[in-house]
Amino acid sequence: MRRLLVLLLPAIAVTVNGCGERTGAITPAANPEGLVTLDDNAQRHAGITVTAVEMASRAEYTEAPGVIALDERHTARIGSLVEGILLETTAEVGDRVNAGQVLATMHSTVVHEAWAGYRKAIAERRRLEKELAFAVTAHERAQRLYADKALSLQDTQRAEADRVAAAEALDMGRTEVRRSEEELEHLGITNAEDPTGESGEQIPVKAPMAGVVLERLVTPGTAVTTGTALYVVSDLSALWALLEIDESLLSHVKVGQPIQVRVAA
Repeated sequence: MRRLLVLLLPAIAVTVNGCGERTGAITPAANPEGLVTLDDNAQRHAGITVTAVEMASRAEYTEAPGVIALDERHTARIGSLVEGILLETTAEVGDRVNAGQVLATMHSTVVHEAWAGYRKAIAERRRLEKELAFAVTAHERAQRLYADKALSLQDTQRAEADRVAAAEALDMGRTEVRRSEEELEHLGITNAEDPTGESGEQIPVKAPMAGVVLERLVTPGTAVTTGTALYVVSDLSALWALLEIDESLLSHVKVGQPIQVRVAA
């Protein structure tokens, strides 16, 4: 609330008609203290209104130009993970999509390399499983022979060492299989332990979040490289209003202050 005190001083005017006579002359009365006194008629001619001082509030508005923008926290700019060729697009601008929904499919030589690595890891794991089974059987046989005093302690210990080494090698083989599976999963391919690779020859481009497709930046047949922009998907349930406020007006903006946004549309 601001106190507003307005003091209006009269402007005393004398009008002279065409004959040289004074009309509407206002002659204020003066006193020794220097005060000017106007009667009611003089105040009326001077346009002076007297009223009591009151408390009043005045709203202050700060206007600033701005734009409506996407909430970047809920916007996904989807790019290509690998180099390849876009085969098909299944989502168009304006479509509402769910998280994990396939927007397009790609073909890349990276897929064949990933499948080759996976098949090799599967074959190696199976070989190591057989070696471990053989080492376990040999160790058990060595223990029986040693108990019958038909085998030396050194040979028994060697059989045990072979079993331990086979077990460690199998652990490494399983780790390599898991690494190959993760490589396929990174490309969006579920292997389901398919050594033939027939379960996934194409790379799906999936929406990482639910929202609306705002941009489709590629068409079928487009050759892309790693990082090429493909789609823009955003959740439009909340948007940002970005305002450009002059530095001299920053003191007028407070946290929690109500704001009215008007758009041309």
